[in-house]
Amino acid sequence: REEIALARKNREAAFGIFVLSAKTLFSKKINRVQRFKQDIIVVWDSDNEYSNLILEYALTFVKSFIVKTSRENDAVSVDMEIINKALVNIEKDILDLDKTLTWTNTIRNNAENIETSTLRIKKNIVSQLENLNDQIEKLKVNQ
Repeated sequence: REEIALARKNREAAFGIFVLSAKTLFSKKINRVQRFKQDIIVVWDSDNEYSNLILEYALTFVKSFIVKTSRENDAVSVDMEIINKALVNIEKDILDLDKTLTWTNTIRNNAENIETSTLRIKKNIVSQLENLNDQIEKLKVNQ
């Protein structure tokens, strides 16, 4: 958080977006979206097709607060409660999406393991049947 505060100060910015690469993170347990007042930290993964949604969310988050602060003295009627609720819901959905993707990968990996195991079992059965039939043929010949 100190880095983003320093970056904001150096650029005289009111808001900041800090994007971390999922590939360089040591801890995979970090939330993909973290908000701290006027700053937002997101984790982006180039291998995850849904990761761009997180970047879009971060930009929308900052835009909403820029618009809010620039419009505070205007007579424009904008319901910030609707905006805030949408941002919170999107953030929750991003976390849910991560869980769903984890479950999907688990299912995919388990399916691959099941398929590998099934093929191994089938191969063993075929081999055992061949051995059994060879022994039966030997019995027939010896009779």
